[in-house]
Amino acid sequence: MKILVSAIACNPLLGSEAYVGWSAVRALGRTHELWVISSSQGKEGVQAAVAKGDVPTNIHFVYHGRAKEEFDRTFLTPWHPNRLIARLSNWLNYFEWNNGLLDLARELHAQIGFDLVHHVTYATWRVGSPLVCLGVPFVWGPIGGGEDMPLPFVPILSVQGAAFEIFRKFSNLVSTFSRAVRRTARVSSHIFVANKETESTAARLRGRKIGVSRLLQVFFSDESIAKFSADPERKSFAGTLRFFAGGMLEGRKGIALAIRAFSEVHAIGVPFEYMFGGNGPELRYLTSLTERLGLSDCIHFSDGFYGDAYVTRLRQTHIYLMPSLRETASITLMEAMLAGCVPIVLDAGGPGEIVNEECGFKIKPRSPRYVIEQIRNIIVSIHADRGILKRLVLLC
Repeated sequence: MKILVSAIACNPLLGSEAYVGWSAVRALGRTHELWVISSSQGKEGVQAAVAKGDVPTNIHFVYHGRAKEEFDRTFLTPWHPNRLIARLSNWLNYFEWNNGLLDLARELHAQIGFDLVHHVTYATWRVGSPLVCLGVPFVWGPIGGGEDMPLPFVPILSVQGAAFEIFRKFSNLVSTFSRAVRRTARVSSHIFVANKETESTAARLRGRKIGVSRLLQVFFSDESIAKFSADPERKSFAGTLRFFAGGMLEGRKGIALAIRAFSEVHAIGVPFEYMFGGNGPELRYLTSLTERLGLSDCIHFSDGFYGDAYVTRLRQTHIYLMPSLRETASITLMEAMLAGCVPIVLDAGGPGEIVNEECGFKIKPRSPRYVIEQIRNIIVSIHADRGILKRLVLLC
């Protein structure tokens, strides 16, 4: 088929949404001819992949919107250190990018004659796609964003993090009344959703469950699986318990819960080391919390690990601990599991569906105190019986 793909974020050099867009395009391109409308901001990364021969000739890129250099000259740059401003910037950039998108698609359709339109990124239900009006079958997703942080957990965040979550709740409410969102949900030939929370939202907006199904937007090539996979028989689970988590350090990741649980684990005398690889708006708050609880020798924050250093770090890790309160899907979580790490997550969003009792632990987000106690109890149990780790890794 000839497929028009909408992917504002699609860049082999970046993670998160850009990774989702790039992976989806590579997967669709295995059996179909694609025309990908993407942001001009990702042009450099795509061209580098083309130059390396990583983009098949049946995948054609069309760039739309302002270049990164032009957008950076404005106050609302997506890379602003204030996450509220950065998120507002991303939304404004996306709305602007959607302007003129349908006209561009119509020009391409007149020349090529598409069989299908597939919207990939941004992978959110909150913004409808104008391409649903192109007049050919339209597939939306996989989309996420139906996850919502329970209000009792907001006080554990920094002031900035709490403000962001409250702003997001208001944004969700506004988006449910959007004509563009409702039109996209109702007219789409099919909607793929990443988790049960978003499935409920999509079905409600669509007015029916028919035409809505779950499909996780994160997947790995055979090369990626081989790169991360570790031999569990050769992994040592002795000595200091080594923990890891990574990604954008935002309040929703629940790292404040992990730190408070580690404070109680430390008081019991369990030896551990926790490393978070990644920067973000909660860094100052969490660093201060770590120092205040006297855990600076055990808990460390890094800008991140890349390439072989990242793979090595995961293979040296015993447990992947990130009690994220809302997460569509965690790429780092799945990479860690491939590398033989046992996950401890909350039973919420994507992680709650990825992890089961055969490979790790998931905790109901009943209250902050409950989550902290459960993390502590799990760690203490693992320390007392390291065989738990090996059994879970072998079953995974």
